[in-house]
Amino acid sequence: MENTTISFSTGSLIINDNNISFHSNGRNINNVNTIGRENIGHQDKQPMRLLPKDEIVYVFRNAIIGIIVVIVGFIIAVSSQFFLFVYIGLGFLFFAFFLYFAWMWLDSILGLNVAKPIMLSLYGVNAVRVVVQNIYGGNNLQFFVRLDEESKIPKFEDYKLDKVYNVENVKKSDTGKNNLDDIEKIAALRDKGILTQEEFDLKKKQILGL
Repeated sequence: MENTTISFSTGSLIINDNNISFHSNGRNINNVNTIGRENIGHQDKQPMRLLPKDEIVYVFRNAIIGIIVVIVGFIIAVSSQFFLFVYIGLGFLFFAFFLYFAWMWLDSILGLNVAKPIMLSLYGVNAVRVVVQNIYGGNNLQFFVRLDEESKIPKFEDYKLDKVYNVENVKKSDTGKNNLDDIEKIAALRDKGILTQEEFDLKKKQILGL
């Protein structure tokens, strides 16, 4: 089959002959997550909140808003002595500094998870966490999509492949092992003088199907 690509705002789901992969746009999670189509198991969806962009974007947004409001506030204050906008702008700047400190130090270094919940509550969007279980115990396929893109998520069971060829390989392996055991037995009979070399060669060909 030709590769099928389903695009989401968070990345791309690529389906080919053997695998299904999700190539994420985010830098904070594994860029590529893959599962073999023969390993596809139960599909689960979990509601959650998702930041559409990296955390640093929201820090800079608050800082830029604060700078703009402070400048406008000073312009207004020069003529009217009205400093409210200045205080509001300073509040945005302080909040941006707090988010940066919490994200860089409290979350990233100390692992306290302070900035992320605040950003999720203010700037997050409703999303779905998709988990496709690996029935053979390997890594599951996991990715995130926005809630308004949920209808684009395929039914993964429709892409499952049967592992018929693995059974055939096991049968071939068992047959080869049995043949080797039989050849060792007749070789022992030849070494003991019970079979001649000609009889051994004939039996060996019969075992190997030659």
